[in-house]
Amino acid sequence: MDYEARQFWSSGLRPEDIYCHSLNFSLFVGGPCVLGAQKVGALSIHVGTVPSERLLTILQQFQATAIWPSALAITATRPT
Repeated sequence: MDYEARQFWSSGLRPEDIYCHSLNFSLFVGGPCVLGAQKVGALSIHVGTVPSERLLTILQQFQATAIWPSALAITATRPT
């Protein structure tokens, strides 16, 4: 989990962030990533793979500031 926590921190995730994990929640992809975000101190929301409309609704409802929508990128949406 330390590796994932360092990866999230270097990507800009901070304890005040709300992280939305929208990848499939397998043990390999989901577990370590979510635990790494929690180790940073961010609130983690487990969404899984859902249709785009539902994901947008969840992002609005929980006011997520960071999302991992694909295996390629972590996107911080917190204002600078």
